[in-house]
Amino acid sequence: MRILLLFLALALLLGPLRRPYLRHARFTFPATIGAIIGFAIGAFIAARAGLPSPLGGLLALVAAGALALHAGEAAKTWVDRVFGPKEKGRE
Repeated sequence: MRILLLFLALALLLGPLRRPYLRHARFTFPATIGAIIGFAIGAFIAARAGLPSPLGGLLALVAAGALALHAGEAAKTWVDRVFGPKEKGRE
């Protein structure tokens, strides 16, 4: 899992997705971290509940998506409130 996360980080920061990912960093950094944590929590809950494989994976993906959206939105709102909204000309 650590190697997979390392490859994902390298692909995002060195590959062609670097500019769109960093352009919206106020949302994408917390959303990425939230997705990783949400997937781990969802997989843990599915394993403890004894769900079959397809249902457990679906629960982990739903938890990852929900936590990613919430963390990204909350962090962007906080950063905009503390540091001011992003200027329109510098996108």
